[in-house]
Amino acid sequence: MNVEMNKIENATPHAINLMQDGEVYLTIPPTMDPIRLYDEWSPIGTFDMTDDCTGSVTGIPFEFPKFSTLDENGEGIELPELQHGVFYVVSKMVAEAFWYRADFLIPGKIQKDENGRICGCECLSHIRGKDFSALTY
Repeated sequence: MNVEMNKIENATPHAINLMQDGEVYLTIPPTMDPIRLYDEWSPIGTFDMTDDCTGSVTGIPFEFPKFSTLDENGEGIELPELQHGVFYVVSKMVAEAFWYRADFLIPGKIQKDENGRICGCECLSHIRGKDFSALTY
């Protein structure tokens, strides 16, 4: 499948390095304010743990995250308008929240350096994978 891509906007706070054979061939710097989700944490309880390294630990907090498109003031985040041929690189969390956006892409086949730090990716991907072509654009 070939996709017409006239422009890629980087809606993350990080440069995206596209790599081939361990070398960067294209860097996409951040080009707009990041699209972010906001989180709210709900306590569920605590748990206790015992293992060979740390011994016994009690009262470890256990909480459930709820991600929202509303900021701390209850304001909704503004998403870019759909434009033919324009795609946005976003975080995986944003892509999962807006899975129906055919123009939201994520870095795919993440590459790490010898210290285990992310240094780039081999491709851009859509959270829906092969179902991408079925999305409305």
